[in-house]
Amino acid sequence: MIRREDLIEALGAPDEGFDRAVDAALRSVRAKEETPVMKRKLTFTLLAAAVAVLALTGAALAMGFNLFDWFGEHDQRLRMVAPEAAKSDQASLRITTEALGDSEVRIDSAYYDGQSLIVAFAVRNPHRLDPFVPTDAELQAMRPSKDIALRLADMPPAYDDLRRAVERGEPYGMAEYTLDAPDRGFTVDGVELPPYVSAIADDADDTANCIVEFATPLPDAIRDRESLTLHMDLALFTSRFWFDGSRWYESHGQQPVGQLTATVRRAEAETRTYAWEGTLNGAKVHAEAQVSAVHADLRIEAGDGAFPTPKTLWPEVAEADDTWYVFGLSDPRGMDYRFSGGLEGEGVLETEYDGVGYLPDEITFTVFLEGEGDWDADAHVLPGCPVTLEPVG
Repeated sequence: MIRREDLIEALGAPDEGFDRAVDAALRSVRAKEETPVMKRKLTFTLLAAAVAVLALTGAALAMGFNLFDWFGEHDQRLRMVAPEAAKSDQASLRITTEALGDSEVRIDSAYYDGQSLIVAFAVRNPHRLDPFVPTDAELQAMRPSKDIALRLADMPPAYDDLRRAVERGEPYGMAEYTLDAPDRGFTVDGVELPPYVSAIADDADDTANCIVEFATPLPDAIRDRESLTLHMDLALFTSRFWFDGSRWYESHGQQPVGQLTATVRRAEAETRTYAWEGTLNGAKVHAEAQVSAVHADLRIEAGDGAFPTPKTLWPEVAEADDTWYVFGLSDPRGMDYRFSGGLEGEGVLETEYDGVGYLPDEITFTVFLEGEGDWDADAHVLPGCPVTLEPVG
């Protein structure tokens, strides 16, 4: 039987530049409480309340393309777990809205391993742009914006008319309507599922594909269930932008319009513990990692002096504007775990990473120095590193 990790040898590992580009792209549309970003946040619109019920089996699929495969073309982690992403046979949900006309929403597939939850969607006719001239009342409700010119540079070609108007100093405005992908979920017993990241990309035939990942690990109360039934609120997002020839104005709003309900069964996926204990710079250190195919938590307990002030190890960094330690994880195949967050406490450091799509035989832990400007990280590795974390049990 071919293991998923063996596929890397055939498919190849992405280089560092590609890896960083993917990392940035997948986080370009983070869920936010405030003003939505300009990089097309996917939205599902239901002007009449509707519920789509999805039952997903947890059986691994050896065949059958799903959106995890589609997004996996640029993200190895999703490509590797695609066989465990339960495929939906739910019919598309037809939606008629004043802003967009007829649209269809389809829940494609989902991955749930007891600790992590990722859900993939597709929507036909997801987006519309219209020229916009505000009434006096609408202009009163808009707020001045100082950064819209910078954001305009990142807008897609559909905003070219707005760009040209700005260059000529002519008044012009645009209204944007999108179908909002749910960025927050709740279980049927009321446990909130906060978002971690969502990604969107246009497919052919006026279809947008979206994948939403909820924060890992899931709340204690719902971890390791055999299945999860969750609700995801849907909303219509409307953004309006107006340039009066010299100043920018904008307004944003959302209208709750319905709810999706999905029952997702647990995949046959393992979470493994890796550990190492030893000394770094004469101080005792214990490192332990909880790793699944899609997520890794690293906890480091270190005595005083394990991570000395950088200039005591590298005098040349004393003149650097800013330096910091980076805690890297990798596996024997050279796959790096992408850092996703961290928390530092007295003698304890906890960091989180995206998984690589499989569980390796061992994990390598390296501490190295980074800094502003040109920086040779390979020349600034903490003495005693790298170390190897072995499976526990």
